[in-house]
Amino acid sequence: MLLRPVTLCTFIWFISSGALHAQECSRWREELTPPEWYGLLLQPMVFDSFRHQTVFVGGYQSLYPNATWGWDGAQWRMLALDGVPKRYLAGAAFDSDRGRMVMFGGMGDSSTAHGGPYGDTWEWDGTAWTLESLTGPAPRLATCMAYDSRRHVTVLFGGQGEFGDSGEFGFFGTTWEWNGNSWALVNGEGPRARGYHMCTFDNRRGVFVIAGGRWNDDYTEFLSDTWEWDGQTWTFRGRSPLAARSGTMLAYDENRETVIMQGGKGLGEKYVHTLSDIVEWNGVEWKLIPAPPIEHASHSMVYDSTRKRMVLIGGENTEWSVFELTSVADAADADSDCDADLLDFAAFQSCVGAEIAATECQPFDVDQSGMIGAADLAELLYSFSGPGE
Repeated sequence: MLLRPVTLCTFIWFISSGALHAQECSRWREELTPPEWYGLLLQPMVFDSFRHQTVFVGGYQSLYPNATWGWDGAQWRMLALDGVPKRYLAGAAFDSDRGRMVMFGGMGDSSTAHGGPYGDTWEWDGTAWTLESLTGPAPRLATCMAYDSRRHVTVLFGGQGEFGDSGEFGFFGTTWEWNGNSWALVNGEGPRARGYHMCTFDNRRGVFVIAGGRWNDDYTEFLSDTWEWDGQTWTFRGRSPLAARSGTMLAYDENRETVIMQGGKGLGEKYVHTLSDIVEWNGVEWKLIPAPPIEHASHSMVYDSTRKRMVLIGGENTEWSVFELTSVADAADADSDCDADLLDFAAFQSCVGAEIAATECQPFDVDQSGMIGAADLAELLYSFSGPGE
């Protein structure tokens, strides 16, 4: 049930299979959301390709903290009222070979005897949850998982938890894999230890991709590096000023065959801002996609391969909203005239990462650093959307 488009609709130029396609109008649509979701964020979520629905469980401040929900594009259904202890910030992935949602770790309710972080592994088969393991990675939250469909394993990297008997909280930098029966530590070195990062599996290139996150708790540094894991080796793929953020979401778009990142927290000149942009990783570089701004952080986002669209749920700014990113081939069908007047994305993109020399790049240098990057993007998007809007 589509309610309304969000803000403006902008033209998108995109490359697919080496050919430049015609302009297409892309926009977010807000969907009907159950009232029980007030305050929903940080919920583990996957797209169940067996049953053709988006599935999530728990979440922070949920009125039904143990419930499992499903969205098929037409209606929401509560699939189970309970089954797993309350949690949020857990890692989750969908095993497309076995038809199961795999979930590990997360934080629970601090009012209970064990509020987390958890170190348990659960699986959802479409009907019920099953506790599969209490061994494997150390208990943690803010980790990230994705299913490697080529090697038939779920990959987990990073997270935050206690180290040894000291009880000191820190960040992990290890890589684990779940084969459906047990966990195996497969790599102790690679990307910098981190949490609050995001990951996905790039089906076209057969690699597990991670980006962003942070390695401290004082919000003074967000990571901008991109790494890929092929099952044997981690490869550093570079840094991008557009990808420096924490609390964002990644999802692989099977239609575009690229990795999509939306929102998160970015460092502006003076403040930490909630970002409203969409950026795309094509295996070589991150590119800014011109699209209507929609501020989100601590949300969940997956790609619905059945209906070919991104599904975004929850977050800090629109706490109970559900949005879908859709395309309108004919701009005449759009509710707005699709003018890209929020920000000249093409001009901004051309100035990213280079020292400012050209006059046309100088207006983008908001933080006056002499370089166009993430801080400038955060300030620009913030000024367009407005604080708290």
